[in-house]
Amino acid sequence: MDDSRLVSENGLLLCIHFASQNQIQMAFDYWAGSIKDGEWVWAEQVKEIASRYGLKDSALLQKVREVATAFDVNTRCSSTSHDVPRALSCRGEFRMSRARDFICEECENQLRQQRLREEQERAIVVLCKKKTFLASLIARTTPIDYASISYADAVVVYSIMLASNLACESGRLEGNAFRLCPSDAMNESLVTQLFTKGVLAVRDDSPLDCIEVLERGIWKYEVSRINWRLAEDSRALPFSEVFQLVGEVIDQRKGHAQFDAFVRDFWWKIAVDDALYFLITEIRKFRFPEYQCGQKTEKAVRYALGCQGRSKREPLGQSKREPVVG
Repeated sequence: MDDSRLVSENGLLLCIHFASQNQIQMAFDYWAGSIKDGEWVWAEQVKEIASRYGLKDSALLQKVREVATAFDVNTRCSSTSHDVPRALSCRGEFRMSRARDFICEECENQLRQQRLREEQERAIVVLCKKKTFLASLIARTTPIDYASISYADAVVVYSIMLASNLACESGRLEGNAFRLCPSDAMNESLVTQLFTKGVLAVRDDSPLDCIEVLERGIWKYEVSRINWRLAEDSRALPFSEVFQLVGEVIDQRKGHAQFDAFVRDFWWKIAVDDALYFLITEIRKFRFPEYQCGQKTEKAVRYALGCQGRSKREPLGQSKREPVVG
């Protein structure tokens, strides 16, 4: 027996499947109700109906679902033109919400597939953009004359090559070769400076997931996750000779014009970085809220270090030279 019958004045429609008359009556009993004093009221409680048919509450609901499908004709699919009413699985769903944005299962599946296709298309576009950006980073580097780099850059290059097992052979650098300072921020700053100056180059095997596409054509990449290599020497020197060359630059020490300025600047940066690193470590130790060091914090640290340096030599305010912290 197949039948469809409107059983309520408030828009509840039952579509009856093949079943016995007794089972059909059970479905009608379950879904029977009316409006009283402006509120929807079910004709009987589920326990009463289940008891009459010798069933448990859960078994009654299962039988009712097998016999008939109930629809709320006042709540219809909003994404199609065929005006599909909302199917109900139990009493609790009826009149719980007359959602204007209700979407039937078929349309929901179609929309889900559409969203999936759109996400896949966006992922492909982002992937292509990342590959293009990575290619632009790789293409930035040209051979350089290692004999002409600054004393500071020579010290960093020598330290990196000394910490690497591959640098002298191929110029390729492992991630641990950049652990020159206590804090990640200063390590990344040194690496970024060398890349900007053309001393470091990006390798083509760098992972794409370390690149992030931001808004308005802005990019961001994780310095620590990029795979780096040294730029080729402009005279085609092998990297073993480059290592020896920058070592000779460092060995000049006071004989190099930039030595004194490098020492002052290097130890000053180390002192500031170490002080900020200590501050953050102590904050985390005592479980204070996460603190971001800004310009004011750095200025306060520099002032404190300046006072410490002056106190060892002269009264505060008499020295106009930037202190040497060693």
